[in-house]
Amino acid sequence: MTKDGAKGVSLPGNAILLGTLGTVVIFVCLFAMDVETVIGWAKYSSQKAVADISSIRNNQPEKSSSESASVRRDALVNITHDPTCLARTQHLLYRRDPERFQPLPEFDKAWDRYVAMHQSCTQGKNWTQVFLHERNMTVDCNYMIVMEGSGGLGNKLLSLTSAFAYALATDRIVLVESRKHFKDLLCDPFPGSSWYLPEGFPYDNVWGNATRMNVAISKNFTDVDNFVRLSLDHIQTWADGQFFCDHTHNGLAKVRWLAWTSNQYFITRLLMIPRVWERLNPLAKPGQIFTILSHKLLLPNNKLWAHVVRLYFAYLAGSSRRVGVQVRLHGRPNLAEFDPVVYDRILDCLQTNRALPKLREEEDVSDLMSFARNGYEGSTEISVLVTSLQLRYYDEMKDLYVNRPNVNGTVIRFHMVSHLDRQDGSMHQSETAFVEMWLLSFSDVLLISRYSTFGYIPQGIGGIIPSHLNTQTVPPGQENNASSCHPGISTQPCTHFPQKPRCDPGSTGNESHREWMRCHVRECVDHEGGLQLVQESEQPNESARLWGDVLQS
Repeated sequence: MTKDGAKGVSLPGNAILLGTLGTVVIFVCLFAMDVETVIGWAKYSSQKAVADISSIRNNQPEKSSSESASVRRDALVNITHDPTCLARTQHLLYRRDPERFQPLPEFDKAWDRYVAMHQSCTQGKNWTQVFLHERNMTVDCNYMIVMEGSGGLGNKLLSLTSAFAYALATDRIVLVESRKHFKDLLCDPFPGSSWYLPEGFPYDNVWGNATRMNVAISKNFTDVDNFVRLSLDHIQTWADGQFFCDHTHNGLAKVRWLAWTSNQYFITRLLMIPRVWERLNPLAKPGQIFTILSHKLLLPNNKLWAHVVRLYFAYLAGSSRRVGVQVRLHGRPNLAEFDPVVYDRILDCLQTNRALPKLREEEDVSDLMSFARNGYEGSTEISVLVTSLQLRYYDEMKDLYVNRPNVNGTVIRFHMVSHLDRQDGSMHQSETAFVEMWLLSFSDVLLISRYSTFGYIPQGIGGIIPSHLNTQTVPPGQENNASSCHPGISTQPCTHFPQKPRCDPGSTGNESHREWMRCHVRECVDHEGGLQLVQESEQPNESARLWGDVLQS
């Protein structure tokens, strides 16, 4: 167990020594990390990445030349880093191909406009005074209070991003609850202004004062005291579901203040609302919108970013391939239990898809001779990061590859940051989970559990098309009939419960919008009835049902 509570192993023996010493040096050097130190390590990462630019990513060689990659990375290193949020620029230095995360110029313009609007509408405000006594006098700006929803951290981050996407499309100023976890995890995204409400804000009055949607609809959004609540959990009332009808937004546009709470990801469904689509679609490709927004909104604060950097250099830096494995058993009484069937599926999926080499029964003398001649530096290295509440998945995989030779003679390192045994919703667990999400986002190959919002975060931040681990239980004797995993079709998260409200006939949008949906909205691979955004080039699974089939079923 390292100072950070993380575990690691490697092979052969000489590599174990190198890995252990490297970890100790890194933790000693970075434990008291300041801004200059983090920037220095970022420059080192840039140089190392250039040296490794031809390494494997998703089983494909890098397309960029070492020389052009060096120029791009040098430009990234030499930009001005924001000392209040180092992750804002530095996270790109740890990615194989940072250029693919470049936002469209249209997004940059929209973002700059929103930042200026947020600063103008929040400057010098006493939010308690405004909320309690001046709400009907805020005539120049529209606001939306985002309350931290229920569920795990993945659900909360997905909901926050969805809320901002809606605010961006409708010119609303987002104000975020500061009582719970967000403020201690995330950077403030807007230079010159904060999206956090003060801790002493009268949060208990938010739901009490806000008009429910059914009442607001019955009053045609007039005489609602300029304040309406949106309750957008996975189970919704008829009235709350009307939020996803285009005509409802004629009324919501009249309301100065909204309150948002949700435990779901809704960007896919938001883009099926014609007027929201008209605003958001030009800003990002369908397969990038969550990725681009997450790079603005879901950045770890400096304390957590330093932790991410320490673990990155201890476990991932220099590897030819980074494999991320995320295990969560949804629908089980014990989310942290060890299921041997699921463990077998993990191995089968990783080996079948060549993320890990298969094993041999007997030692190959040529491997030992190669290690003797070339040492550690002469071997290909794979780093495997396992994230789970249950330690045993990591232990079993590590022991298997330590005790048996693999067919390629590859050096494989296994790492685990934490094994907390249960999901308790504590601040410590949220911090640990957020660090693990960011580390997984640097993976070249990512295996995530089906239906897991935890897994969707690194998938989206890293722009990775994952494989989805089948964690479903099957009747005894039928284990061999179930697939171990399913290839993903998108880098974007799944909207689990897209809602199917009955809308006015005139709310269906124009033909270009309907054609866009036919091309870019598909049923999720890992959740029947869910919807996710895809790029046309991201559709290896043409059997995935179209959005119309899903909503009509």
